Amino acid sequence: MYDLHVHSQYSFDGHDSIADICDRALELGLSGIAVTDHVDQVATPRLLPEFTPKKLALTAKKSSAAVTEAKRVYAGQLNVLRGVELGQALHNQALSEFLLSTYDYDFVLGSIHNLRATEDFYFMKYNSAEQAHKLLHEYFDELYALVEWGQFDSLAHLTYPLRYMVGRDKINVALSLFSAQTDAILSLLAKRGKALEINCSGLRQEIGDTLPGEDVVRRFRDLGGEHITLGSDAHRTSDLAFGLAQGMELANRCGFSSLTVFRQHVPYKVPFGEWTGEAWQTH
Repeated sequence: MYDLHVHSQYSFDGHDSIADICDRALELGLSGIAVTDHVDQVATPRLLPEFTPKKLALTAKKSSAAVTEAKRVYAGQLNVLRGVELGQALHNQALSEFLLSTYDYDFVLGSIHNLRATEDFYFMKYNSAEQAHKLLHEYFDELYALVEWGQFDSLAHLTYPLRYMVGRDKINVALSLFSAQTDAILSLLAKRGKALEINCSGLRQEIGDTLPGEDVVRRFRDLGGEHITLGSDAHRTSDLAFGLAQGMELANRCGFSSLTVFRQHVPYKVPFGEWTGEAWQTH
């Protein structure tokens, strides 16, 4: 099993070294991991000092160098993929494309954590369904634009805002109101051969569900989607591989027979029955 969404100490909110992550992955019996440290474009005063273009470029450089060393040290034991999570890539498209052309990434996650000139959804407080619905409408518009740009391999945590709207602040969000927008996103992903991530972080958080949930994953399949990636979105070693077994079971229920791993941006489908390693199944 591969965990394709993992953050190290080089992410602003990560905690552990890549070596510690790799050691934990071996303990769990994983076949491989993708180190997908954050490179997030932001425009909000709270975070701007930590997210200047110069600092983002340095983060990418340090993470990439550490992955190079991990590939050497763990060769033959663990497949360590050079990845990145590009957050809000279109907020500074030139920098995003520079990084993609500079580093030899195996795997790129595309994501959105905040709208233009707003806080990360994590920092916002939600008081009503009306407020949440307005923000979601804008969010899905931005997500569609990101998919149109398309310089990523898998779309991460499509329903990211629900972690905080529904899970933390207990707002009753009617996701069905956005079916036209989500269908457009899923259809374009499928048409372009991109993957949809089943992000398992919600299984250990208040929302208690994957991001996105089963209905959206099934709809992706109905609309022609072929590629599913799994990620724990771990920011510390204790969360590595958490929920991957449930994520695979969900994909199976939705009609998928394989998970996809990317190397050098090339998708490789691995049928469920061919995954090796058992420790991850009980984590």
